[in-house]
Amino acid sequence: ALGGNDENAMLMYFGYSFPEYIATNYYDANNHIFHSILVGILLKLFGVNEFVLRIPALAAGLLSVYLIFVCAKRITDNPIVALGATFLLAFNVGHIYYSTNARGYTLTQTFALVIFLLILPLINKSEKVGTEKNDDLSWLSYFWIFIFCSLGSWTIPTFGLYEGSLLVGIVFSFL
Repeated sequence: ALGGNDENAMLMYFGYSFPEYIATNYYDANNHIFHSILVGILLKLFGVNEFVLRIPALAAGLLSVYLIFVCAKRITDNPIVALGATFLLAFNVGHIYYSTNARGYTLTQTFALVIFLLILPLINKSEKVGTEKNDDLSWLSYFWIFIFCSLGSWTIPTFGLYEGSLLVGIVFSFL
């Protein structure tokens, strides 16, 4: 059975709709736009069942467990800390719930982790100013940051709050 009103509303209002309709209608907060498009495509390809409905959330949830390991390892350079962070996320009740619920939250979590990994060299650059090794982000990195920021905001518009907080953090890291 579907997991309640949110999943049911997403399926009824957007799951069977065309991508053009999903992308241009945000009259209901149950439309996590990018997630709804992915679900709509999968439902058309594989038919309607609970597992297919939840594949995008599950895939993003599993990927975020790996990405939290990578983030923690890059930040601390300590595999024990990285494994601890991975363990905490993998067994977090909220994370498990949203990874098994047809909603876009785990997609935005995954996008946030990818963006953080892409921006990390820029943050590290602020600590290395004046040193010989002062690597800039490539234009390709900026392109991917833009793509994942767009997908995050397109999935859930409040993702802009994450983007704003990153911008503030980057600005303050250079002060």
